[in-house]
Amino acid sequence: MRDQGYSEGVQNRKGISVKGVIGLVLGTALLSTIVVGYIFLKYMPRTADAVTSTVASRLIDDAKSAPKIDVSYVNSKFREMGELTTAEMTYDGLLRYDQGNIPLLTQHGFLMSYSAHARAGIDFSQVRVWLEGETVVVSVPEAVVQVMYVDNDSIAIYDESHALFEGDGKDHLKTALVNAEADAAENLDTGMLLDKAGAQAEKLVKDLVSQFAYGAEIRVERR
Repeated sequence: MRDQGYSEGVQNRKGISVKGVIGLVLGTALLSTIVVGYIFLKYMPRTADAVTSTVASRLIDDAKSAPKIDVSYVNSKFREMGELTTAEMTYDGLLRYDQGNIPLLTQHGFLMSYSAHARAGIDFSQVRVWLEGETVVVSVPEAVVQVMYVDNDSIAIYDESHALFEGDGKDHLKTALVNAEADAAENLDTGMLLDKAGAQAEKLVKDLVSQFAYGAEIRVERR
């Protein structure tokens, strides 16, 4: 009887130990499953949202960086602008006028001061815009002198000498004006005027194109 009781007691103790181990393992597995499921449900949607947000942000950035300029529309607007002045210059001249060869009889002369004005610019209808990859290229024509004239209201006469047979004074003035225009064309710094007009035209064109280029790189070329 003692041996049997002893034997049963040992079996009972061993049986409880095995069941406890199995229960512990199953409990641990269940707890792990619950924890993993909680983490999945709690954090995976956020991760998906973060990925979606990142992709969307990149797409938006790419869309912003890509040139969306409508070159046909911009070119049509430049064609409507026509010729515009982008620089002006004034030249103050002093010219001696003499007419006739015989003093007191036919010789007539005077000093004339005057102001001449010149304007230069470009024909904006000749501006061309196109795309090269992600760069907006703008071709601008060279600036030209558009007009040069002597301001009649600026003319002043000094040291005038008269002749007995001097003829019509209006003819003398007309001739003097022609001479003044030639003098202004020779002495006015047209090179500086054209450089200024060209630079101003480039800046104006670039500023106008930038309104339609959405931050894209703009390269201006002269032709």
